[in-house]
Amino acid sequence: MARRAKDLRLSEARGCVGRALELAHAALTREPGEAISLPALAAAAGVSPRTLQRHFARNVKLSPRMAVERLRLAGARQTLCANQAPSVLAAGSRHGFEHPGRFAIAYTRAFGERPSVTLRAARTRPESTQPAPGTPVVLHPLAIAFPQDAACARRATDDLAIALGGAHEVVLLSAEAAATQCWDSALRLSGRIEGGCAILSLVQNTSGVVLLVLREPLAGRGGRGWAARATEMVCTTIATENLALERRTPWRSAMSKLQITRARPAAL
Repeated sequence: MARRAKDLRLSEARGCVGRALELAHAALTREPGEAISLPALAAAAGVSPRTLQRHFARNVKLSPRMAVERLRLAGARQTLCANQAPSVLAAGSRHGFEHPGRFAIAYTRAFGERPSVTLRAARTRPESTQPAPGTPVVLHPLAIAFPQDAACARRATDDLAIALGGAHEVVLLSAEAAATQCWDSALRLSGRIEGGCAILSLVQNTSGVVLLVLREPLAGRGGRGWAARATEMVCTTIATENLALERRTPWRSAMSKLQITRARPAAL
């Protein structure tokens, strides 16, 4: 009986967190720079601000403010990678960061590179080549099998976007950005929430070839979240596919750097 009551409390807490994140996601999708207050999140969750802070600390190990900031950072990275802002200052301001220095520090801590580096790479990318510094991946919102999983799916999609945004091997794109830039080389990552697991598939956008299918329990394991484990598998698959592509590249059409790499063993 006590265990059942505890499970019920945990379910209610996760529901509160899910409703708060749902409000934040919808608000930032509508207006990336919109101010989202703790009372507004608490009202959407149906609890007091203090209770919501406690639920966030227990369930996602973040404060509501930090969780919203991560969503803003993921959106800012998409904007910079797609070269959709004239400057780092403009990108940060668009996504609600009023202090440029704090935005740069938070961005560098989250993604391992300065926002100016991300924007410079996007600007110097040839239009006919693959986006730098990694492989473009279009993340689609996770589908659901049952209506009660809607909040969980939205939260899982946000977690996966944040994890992918921090991977150097991946340039995370929105579906709109991928369409406007005509990036045919982009990979499509989609899936669904089912039975407490995220079932994901990584597909080549043009050929429809399935590169990866994985099933990850949403529960933590080994001190790591499910999104981090899934991102690692995605990055490993991308690296393997890129290596196979290089090996299939004909000698005459290979890049000079690749030619030197191939010729070095014979020269030595």
